[in-house]
Amino acid sequence: MHYRRKFLTRAGYTTLSALLTMGFLQKDKQKEDQSTNEIAANYTNINTPLRQLAAAKGKRYGAAISTDILLEEKDYANLIARECSIVTPNGELKWNATEPQPGKFTFESADAIANFCQKHNIEMHGHTLFWHMGKPDWLPYPPTLKMIER
Repeated sequence: MHYRRKFLTRAGYTTLSALLTMGFLQKDKQKEDQSTNEIAANYTNINTPLRQLAAAKGKRYGAAISTDILLEEKDYANLIARECSIVTPNGELKWNATEPQPGKFTFESADAIANFCQKHNIEMHGHTLFWHMGKPDWLPYPPTLKMIER
């Protein structure tokens, strides 16, 4: 229970907002006249993984994650594996991470997330390649179309 609270705190208020929007934390309006015990039974079981709750609504639940936290914090990795059905790498697929020097490509960090996702049956959603805050130092801003196409 402690780890789930820590995870949700890290995920921020977006999680709470999404859960409220999807109706996970709302009681069934048709049963408002039931006793307190009966109403409590209509709330989501706090031990049910969020990925399972989202799937029941035809949705996916996920988070943006970073390789360093994923590899350094086992409890965090376990929570991502349990709770998420989709993740997006924070910056591991941005241009400054994939080509830190001209012509020198590296995908180790992104591969670590991809391997984690494959192992835990989690979809991985890519992130924009070109973003002004994630450009390599060697790349002029804005880059030319030829630079992007290469």
